[in-house]
Amino acid sequence: ESQQQSFSSLQATVDDQANTIQQQQATVQQLQATVNDQVNIIDRQEVTVQQLQTTMDDQVTIIQQQGTTIQQMQNLLSQLSDKLNGPRDCMELMTSGHD
Repeated sequence: ESQQQSFSSLQATVDDQANTIQQQQATVQQLQATVNDQVNIIDRQEVTVQQLQTTMDDQVTIIQQQGTTIQQMQNLLSQLSDKLNGPRDCMELMTSGHD
């Protein structure tokens, strides 16, 4: 009888441990799924960051091109202004003291 109780108690302990292990396995599977989800999110974020970097690089290029265009326009306006003012008379330059 005592051995039967010991065996029953031992069997109950083994059953409890088996249940605990099953619960732990389920928890591990949930954690693995969560980690996989997080990895996917990070991958998408990395793609988004790369796209943003490309967009920023494109914007920098556009701004540089706009700066070049503005300089060219300033040069053309300066040349146009010179043509509109016409050639200055040498005497006028000498008497005015400046151009």
